[in-house]
This record gives sequence, C-alpha cells and structure tokens, in this order.
Amino acid sequence: MSIEEVSSVGSTYAHAIGLSNRGYLGFPLIYGSKAPATRNGFKDATADPAQIEKWFDGTSVNLGIATGHQPNGINLVAVDVDRPKDGGDGEMTADGLETMRGLIAQHGQPSSPPTHRTPRGGFHMLFDAGELEIHNSSHKAGPLAGIDVRGIGGYIAAPPSIWYHPLTGELIGPYRTAHAGGIWGPEKLPPIWPWLVEYLTDVETERRRDVYVSQQRHPSQANDDHPATWLRNNFDVAAELHADGFALVQVLANGDQHWLRSGGSSTHSLTVHENGSIIVWSGNCPEWMFKCGWPAKNGFWTINAFTYYAGKYHNGDVGAAMSHIRRELMPPPDAAGRVPAEAGAEPSAVALEVPQLPESFWQRPVLAHIRQAAWHYLASPDATLLHVMTRFATTVHPKWMLPMKGTLDVYGVVISPSGAGKGQANKAGRGLWPGPTRSRLIAMDQTPSSGEGLIEAFMGAQDKVTGERPVVGQAAHFIVDEGTTLIAQLGRDGATIIGTLCSAWVGEALGQLLSDRNRSRYIPPLTVRVCSTINIQNELAGQLYSDILKATGFTGRCTFVCGQDPNMPDVPVDDPGPLKLMDWSAPPTYSGVLSYPPEVHAAVREEILAGHRGTLDRDPRQSHRILQRVKWSMILAMMDGRQEMSLEDWALGGDLLTLSASVLAMLDAQHATTAKQQSFAKLQTRAEAEAFVDDTKATHVVRRVERWVLSHIPKGDGIGFKALRRKTDGPSRMAYDEAVDNLVREGKVLRSADDVLTLP
Repeated sequence: MSIEEVSSVGSTYAHAIGLSNRGYLGFPLIYGSKAPATRNGFKDATADPAQIEKWFDGTSVNLGIATGHQPNGINLVAVDVDRPKDGGDGEMTADGLETMRGLIAQHGQPSSPPTHRTPRGGFHMLFDAGELEIHNSSHKAGPLAGIDVRGIGGYIAAPPSIWYHPLTGELIGPYRTAHAGGIWGPEKLPPIWPWLVEYLTDVETERRRDVYVSQQRHPSQANDDHPATWLRNNFDVAAELHADGFALVQVLANGDQHWLRSGGSSTHSLTVHENGSIIVWSGNCPEWMFKCGWPAKNGFWTINAFTYYAGKYHNGDVGAAMSHIRRELMPPPDAAGRVPAEAGAEPSAVALEVPQLPESFWQRPVLAHIRQAAWHYLASPDATLLHVMTRFATTVHPKWMLPMKGTLDVYGVVISPSGAGKGQANKAGRGLWPGPTRSRLIAMDQTPSSGEGLIEAFMGAQDKVTGERPVVGQAAHFIVDEGTTLIAQLGRDGATIIGTLCSAWVGEALGQLLSDRNRSRYIPPLTVRVCSTINIQNELAGQLYSDILKATGFTGRCTFVCGQDPNMPDVPVDDPGPLKLMDWSAPPTYSGVLSYPPEVHAAVREEILAGHRGTLDRDPRQSHRILQRVKWSMILAMMDGRQEMSLEDWALGGDLLTLSASVLAMLDAQHATTAKQQSFAKLQTRAEAEAFVDDTKATHVVRRVERWVLSHIPKGDGIGFKALRRKTDGPSRMAYDEAVDNLVREGKVLRSADDVLTLP
C-alpha cells in the first residue's frame, strides 16, 4: 500500500496494514492513550496482516510501532524530540527542539529522516541503526536535554493515533505524518547520524557525556506497581457488568463480547473487546460511564477497566481512584515505605574513587619533595602541588612570557568535602614556597572582594605632579577559601570579578581610564601577574561551572584537583623543609620569551585551527585545555630551573590536565546522585503528604458509613450483614466492612453467628 493510499484512507486500520506490508512491527494501543492494549505490549507486535486485521479492523484503538529490529531488516530507532511541558513538580522540562537545533548547527545534518509530528508539537525522527545496539534512553539534562530515544526494547505511538490527557480527559491532539511521509515514506530509512550515535554511546571519551538510560515501562514487563495496570490485571469487569444490570448476549468469533443492559432497546448496549477496551454504544448505560473515558468513532464512548472503576466508585475522580487502589487494594509496600512507583529505591551515595596524579608523576626530585611535604602536613599531594605552582607562578615576573605573548597566570581549584584537608594543603603550599620576602611588589595570599578590589591591589597613590595613579604592584596571589567570596559575587548585579579574572588570565588590560585621573584604575596589558587558588566543597563546586561561568570562559581557565589522598601513609613523614627554587621575580635581561619544543608548537597550532574551523569537540569546562597545559608545563620547567620546556614537562602537564578532567567527571557523578537523592526525598515527602490526606479522607468516609449503619439497623430483629451492605452506594460499599468491624469492636453493634446485625 502506497503512502498516497494510506493517507487517502486515513484510518488506523489502513495505516496498520500499510505498516505490516512494509515489514514493520505494529500492535494496538488503547484508544486515546499511549498504553498498550495487549497484555504483553510491544512484545505482541507483529507484521502478520491477519493479526493486524483482527486487532485494528472495526476497532477503536491507537497504533503502536515496536522499535528495534524489524522483519524487513531495518533496525528502527525513533528520536523523540519533546517540547517543554510541566514535569510534574511545577517546573518545565527541557526544550528538545532547541537542543536539536543547537546540535545540528554544531555537527551538521547528514540526512533528512522521515518524521512524525507528536500531539504536543514535538516530533519523531526515524532512523536505521544497522548493526548498532541502541536501546531506550531519556535525557532530562546534558547535551541531549529534552530528547528521548526509542530503540531495542521500546515502542512509539504512530499516526493517526489520538492522545487525550490521561487525567483531565482533554484532547491534546493527533499524531501526524510530517516529513517524507513518515515511516510509510521511503523504502529504506537513513542511517542514524554518526555524531548522534556518539552522544548515545555510554563510553569514556575525551569528555564525559551525560547519558541517562531508562527502560521503557509497559505491562509486558510485569510491573504491576501502577494502579491502572494493577486494576486492569485484577478487576473483574464481567462481574461488575452483571452487578450493574448488564447481560452477556453474544460472543463474537474474534473474542469480543456484546452486553445488553436491562431495558435496552438495541441489540447490545456495549462491547467489551478482547484487548480490554469497552465501547459504550447506548445512552441507557449508567451516567458515570461517561465521566471517564474518550470519545470513540461515530460519537460513542470508550472506557477501560480503570475508567470503569473510577467512574463507578469515585464519581470520575481519577486521582482519588488511584490513591484508593494504592492504599487499599494493591499489595502493601515493602519496608522502604510508601513511595510512588516512579521514585524507585532511594539512590545511595556513590563511593567514587578519588582521581589522583599517577605515581610516575612524582619521580622528579622537586615533585617528590612536594609530595613528602604534603604527607608531613597530612595534606593531599595533588592539592599541595597546585598551591605551590600557583604561588610560584605569581613570583615569576610578568615580562617572562610564552610565545605569542602568552602569560603564566594560572587558576587552580581544590575540591574536597568539608574538613577533608583543603586548609592543610594551603598551609603546606605556603610552607614550601612562601614567596620572595624582599619585594613589596608581590602580594601573596590576598582575598579578592570584587573586580575593582583585585585591580586596586596593584594601584599606587595619585601622583602629585601628573595627577595619575601609577601601577606599583607586580603580581598578586589570591586565595578564595571555600569559594564563598567568589560565589557570593556571582549573585550581585554588576559584579566584575569574573570578567577581571578572565581578562587577567590572558594578559589583557584591566580596569578603566576615567576623566577623573584620581579615580582611574587602569593596568596596561601584560604588565602584572594574577594567580589564584580556590578551595571549595564538592557540594558547591557545581556553581563554578554553572551556565553563567561556562559562558564567560572562566571555568575553562581553571584546573581542578582533589583535596583528598586515600593513599596517604599511615606513619608520620619527615618535613623536607621549604623548596629551593630559582628566583624568577626580576625582569629578564634580554628577551623574556620562554620556549617549547616543535611538537608542542604543532599541538597548539592544531588546536587553534580546529577552533577556527569549528571542528573542536570539547567539554566547555575545558575550553582552554591546550593553553592550560602549556602554562602548567612551562611552570614545571621553571620550577626545575629551565626556561625551555621539555617533552617530559609537556607530558607532566598532560597528566595534570587529565586529572582535572577526571575530577570534573567525578563531580558530575556525585551531582547526579545528589540530584536523584533530592528528587527521591521530594517524591517521598509528597507521597507521605498524599498518603496522609488519603488516610484522612478514608477515615472520614468510614466514620460517615458508621453513622449510616447505625441509622439503618432496625430495632428489634436487626438486619443481615450482607443485606445491609447491598443498600450502600459504591464508595460507601468500599468502607462498609471496616465501618461494621469498628462498630462491633466498640460495642455499638452486635453481630451474631448467623451474620445478623443488631443494636445492643
């Protein structure tokens, strides 16, 4: 069947048959819903035309397509690009369309895949994954925020399915074919884009990508933890129909059942399909049947076991029905407590290995000296090294420069839990390299309060003759303890400290020239040195690579290490004393341009060209990785008394930057676990609140039924327990047994051996 024929027919049956003819796996979904209409969900999907006809011909259902390997040889992958919606906690989810636009702008669009429009304005992009094993994944954050993927073990709803909101019953809209006729268009789907595969592959690459993989939930997985699923598998629709005055009048060859209500004038009042859906044909059916459900074709109504129950016993209140099923009907929760099904088990804290520099890094005598001193101070060698290197770089005169006028200004970040040794590393670094004592031009261990305050550290008093404020400082070393000062600055309007630090890192001019020279703070380019070490707890470290700081480039100028050392010796270590390093604080006599090997020049050139060509693929938090490596490698050379970098220095600088990337990856994992724990706590709190409200409502219902029972037991002979129960309405009947038990226990009602209720 061609796409023109499918489109002209427009029915779900025609689309399903067209799907079957092209060798794709289809199966029915409940009409108006994305839930499977067969017991085994997508596992029942087939390309058999006879089964498709049985499911879809003359029946109001939606169309589902099982993704993954198909009989036609295609490995179907559907990339579901979602639009923002309420995520259930009052916050909007990510906009997948904006994410996809950004990714295509960055990586290109190798092909134009067929697409389906989804009811909320998103779309499905259809690909062939070939031999790749791509499963289901849901991306709430990270580079694929707002984009879900359905592959092996998943399914999608397909045109012309209709979707109604599962709680409000509001019509959201249909699924529609969009580009290239959707799945009924080309004979072969285009291969999935290679760059998209990279984002979907959970492997360690140069940058760690965030991929959140989840399994598609549906009845075939035997997860009965959702009230609607549990009820569908346990609710006896036939018994309820009999109790409500319906009689079974015909069973068709396909298993459908026709039921007629007493007093009905037609051949049947409703049809119960084998898949569990119920079509209400007659207006003589109870009014509550129309409180929950969906409009069927020809103006009739579709319900199922859950909407039957919600309409009959809870006046159409879906939320109340779900709460009651959870509380009273479903098996009790385990010791973990009453937690919503979507919450799962509480995520436990991840015991992550602390990234550290390799043993080979410490073989150089000056580096071995630093590690021994760190252990003497009970500090992390990695953190102590960072403190020493930033302090040492501060004392190198700003006239000493890298080729192409690169500076040696460096920023380090020490990450560790509270009380885990950040202060000890700072103390060890200060003891190893306190800095030159003869110079008033170098200010060590300063605390920046603002961008203006940082610049002020270099300014002198106004000259009485010229009226200008000269630059009198040569270098400044800043310690940002616990990161609180810096983070506090981020929330201030007009804060300048981040911009000032970014400018200083590349040797740009700092401050402003004003008409009032007394107020001017201006430092010409490449005339001062600014170095800093930030100490911060793991929990706060994420604020150092927030979207704001990543956009400014500040995070890419920082190198991260851990302030913990799990391998610290158990026995005390002797203090080796201060470092004896060459003094570079004086300006160079001739050229102050430092040098490095041709291999380093080639690596730097390649990186710069990749940036110009738009082919540089790197975590934004490491945007200046190559220049950071050059700076640290050169500082290591100068600590060794040389102004020429060696390939060994270059390798050690690479170790330091690899460590920084590993620390960022560790922080990502810790923050993801923290986010899950917070989400779990929020869900648990909400569940407990809902349970309290539900229990309160239930208590009120039971008390009301108790009063009703007392008022309906005749004095004298009394009344039978079951006879009185039959007089209750639906909601009251659910609480009747508990109400009678309470009254008997309290002595307000007597219950005889033959089940007769009397008043005492």
